[in-house]
Amino acid sequence: MPIFTIPGIRYIFPKEVIRQKYFGGVDQFRVDFDLTGDEYFDTCYDDELYSVWMNFEDAQRHHYITLLQLRNLHYDEEAKRSDDFAIYFVNYDVSRLVWEVDWLVLYKWYFRHANCVLDDAHKAMMFNHMDSIEVGNTVISNKSFIKPIRKRDLDYSLSPAKIRHLDPDEYKEIDVGGKIWMDRNLNVDRFRNGDLIPHAASDEAWAKAVENKEPAWCYPLNFPKATKQYGKLYNGYAVTDPRGLAPEGWRIPNDTDYLNLISLYGSTSGGSLKSIEFWEKGHLHTNESGFSGLPAGFRCDDGSFAFFSDSGYYWSAAEGFPDTADALVMSAHDRIDMLKIELSIGLSVRCVKE
Repeated sequence: MPIFTIPGIRYIFPKEVIRQKYFGGVDQFRVDFDLTGDEYFDTCYDDELYSVWMNFEDAQRHHYITLLQLRNLHYDEEAKRSDDFAIYFVNYDVSRLVWEVDWLVLYKWYFRHANCVLDDAHKAMMFNHMDSIEVGNTVISNKSFIKPIRKRDLDYSLSPAKIRHLDPDEYKEIDVGGKIWMDRNLNVDRFRNGDLIPHAASDEAWAKAVENKEPAWCYPLNFPKATKQYGKLYNGYAVTDPRGLAPEGWRIPNDTDYLNLISLYGSTSGGSLKSIEFWEKGHLHTNESGFSGLPAGFRCDDGSFAFFSDSGYYWSAAEGFPDTADALVMSAHDRIDMLKIELSIGLSVRCVKE
């Protein structure tokens, strides 16, 4: 049986293969298992790295978001066998490294979380169709895992997999004054043509993107969990890139879109556009509009963060002087302004319907 070892844990897989598929590109990949939720498949970082998102609920209605990390354990052509691969499950951190893979074997897995700690920050996501798990010197049998509700029929037939970019959000449409907006901040990590937008987590990586005038994104405060509520922060080079930051059917708002938004609510437009939650005390935030503006703050060109929970900054498609673009700024009390911001800064993005 194939065995894959990472620090502190060993997975032992039963050799029951459902399908083997060559990764010639993400659009060619067909998943051969299903859960009680959605699957998200995408290449990651470059053409040889792949990741898989799982968003599902188990039989006890616990909700998990999982990253599957895949690795080819052998690199010569003759060693590309079905038992050369393993999958590593992490329950929330989608920024973990994704390892190289050329082939993937999908076994008949049944998914369930386990009390199996990889380190202080992550728990392993396991399945009960494996023989055993070793954590240090302790062996945990598959009896520790409970099979969740599953969609697979007895003949193992499945509905078609959902293939999409590595963006777990399904954006709903909200009507604000006759204009259709996204209901939340943008959270994509690819341009519209499928090219990856570099993730600049460290101060050094962010500063390098600024120096080279290259697109980049980051989590607010570099905290992955924040992206669920606040989306991602993008530098201006990502917003103005001709490959298109907005998903299909959407566009980056221009100044006219924002000015019309402001004019709808007059002097209290700032408070009317802000979400009721997440702002610091002292802010007026009624969300009368339903726009739900969020105080994600911004990221400076040196990589530092500022004004989280105090101000919200949203890129406009309108470019100003060299290396600047306009932005909508929601700040203290009911204030709202349009300012010119350097493209080196990381701001939120909220799209409008094309």
